[in-house]
Amino acid sequence: MTRENFIQGMTVLLNAYSKDMTKEQIEAWWPFFSDDDYDEFRMAVKKVILTSKFFPSLAEIKEAMAKGVTNQIPAVEAWQMLQDAIGRFGYYQAEAAMASLPL
Repeated sequence: MTRENFIQGMTVLLNAYSKDMTKEQIEAWWPFFSDDDYDEFRMAVKKVILTSKFFPSLAEIKEAMAKGVTNQIPAVEAWQMLQDAIGRFGYYQAEAAMASLPL
C-alpha cells in the first residue's frame, strides 16, 4: 500500500467518526500498515465503521484485516463452539453437532 492509499483510508475512517488526528499521529500509524495490501486495509476500514461505535485502535483495524483475509475464527472461539455443540447434541449425535458448526 502506498502512503497516499493509507491517508485516503484514514481520511474515510476519521470522517466516519468525526474525529481528528494530527499529521504526526497518522505518520505514527503508517509503519504498521505500510506492508499491507490496500484492498485489505480498505475493507477493514469499512468493516470497522459498520461494526464499531467508537473510533478504533490500530489493533482493531489490524484484527479486522486478519479476519477479512483468513475468514477464520480464533481457536478459543472455535473450541467453545465445539463444546457448546457437544452440550446441545450429546456424544451420540456427533454428525448433528458437526453439522451445526459453521464451516
